[in-house]
Amino acid sequence: MNDNHPAPSAQPAAPQLPPEALNALIANQAREIDLREKELLTRQTEDKYSYEYAQTALKAQMQDNEKSRQYDIKKKRELYIFCGLVLFLIVLFVG
Repeated sequence: MNDNHPAPSAQPAAPQLPPEALNALIANQAREIDLREKELLTRQTEDKYSYEYAQTALKAQMQDNEKSRQYDIKKKRELYIFCGLVLFLIVLFVG
């Protein structure tokens, strides 16, 4: 075998952190968890208000579409009546 490469040794031990560093790390993780919890609550509130807004917007759109359909029907009816009267007058004039 090749003697140039040393034999693999056991994994080196993890470096020991001072207790102050461990306490700071734990405190940072606790703050991060609190922050994530607040973000989740904020996101849930945003979703709730987005849902309520969407429901309101859909209701308003439905009402607007209904009014638009009624207006279109009224205009078509008026057009048909006008065309009928014009046709009747033409037939009356010709006859």
